[in-house]
Amino acid sequence: MAASNSTNTTQEGSAAVLLASCVEIALCLLGTLGNSLTILVVFKKKSLQVVSNFLLASLAFADLLVSAILVPMRASQHMALYNGGTSIPKAAVEVAGFVGRVNIIASISSLAAMSIDRYVALSHPMFYLSSVKFAKGKVSIAIALIWAVSIFVTCVPKFPGVSDVAFLAFFVAFVLLVTSVIAVAYYRIFKIVRKSILKQRSSGRMANNVVRLSRCSTLDSRRRPYVDERQDKQASETYVQKREHKAANTIAIVIGAFILLVYPRIILILYHFAAPETAVSQHARFWIRILLYSNSVVNPVLYAWRHNEFKREFKKILRKCWRFCLCHKWVYLKRYSFNKTFSTTTLGSQNMDGDSQQKSSPRKENCL
Repeated sequence: MAASNSTNTTQEGSAAVLLASCVEIALCLLGTLGNSLTILVVFKKKSLQVVSNFLLASLAFADLLVSAILVPMRASQHMALYNGGTSIPKAAVEVAGFVGRVNIIASISSLAAMSIDRYVALSHPMFYLSSVKFAKGKVSIAIALIWAVSIFVTCVPKFPGVSDVAFLAFFVAFVLLVTSVIAVAYYRIFKIVRKSILKQRSSGRMANNVVRLSRCSTLDSRRRPYVDERQDKQASETYVQKREHKAANTIAIVIGAFILLVYPRIILILYHFAAPETAVSQHARFWIRILLYSNSVVNPVLYAWRHNEFKREFKKILRKCWRFCLCHKWVYLKRYSFNKTFSTTTLGSQNMDGDSQQKSSPRKENCL
């Protein structure tokens, strides 16, 4: 959560501090790259500009803040501690801690909004397709509200009369409340998916029976176009349902990763409400924070793994960046070789002119 000094839990020059700083540098680079690509792909590709992907971009922006602000600060703090130098300014620590708390609240709120979005998409598909899926204005208001609430909740300790203990209790209660909303939404999604699977099995059996009858020529030829149209409609509905189910499964995996990587910190806060801090709990907090930061790196990998269009766009952007770098390198080498050749040619011509002048001067003397 807050980025406080680690002098109580680690020693200067210890291998743990050096390892933590190296891991945090790697998380900073990977998280900044992955989340920047996610945001760029969503706003660049028109086919990806739907409500669920805009919420993914909001989640990626929260992770980008952590990767670009909080994690580098922690890495520099650990490197200073390892080298035995002075710690970084207190203002930087407070800003990084503020970003960390905003990230947790904005991330879990975005996940809750994504869960509700999936529930509406599966429970009311026609309404979702016509009124929600492409509603950029509505999702922009929802994202702005998420971030406003996240900043407001994080600013609660600055209010007069609010202690750190009271804020932590409120913070944990808020996170647990939003988690319960996610759990209820996915319980209903599970029921909808189970019901649709049973319906598909029964309709599949019926379609197979109809196909057998048509192949045996026992079905009237006037009824065959109707049967073909019904089969095409069922196939298209099945394809749409499969896409929605896959999107729901992807978000469920993202939520599971969030719980596995972030909730150890929440559990440790709850533990410290009941028991005082010890050397063991402080050491555990040292590594649990790194586990929390790694959540900002995991999500883009999950998008690329589960979503083929994200994967294709990631590859396109990375290829363009690679070609751009190679092109600039080739231009630099070409200019360097041209300048070198030009300077060599110039020097050679100057030497030749000097030699010719030296050779022609005696002739002039002889002529005179």
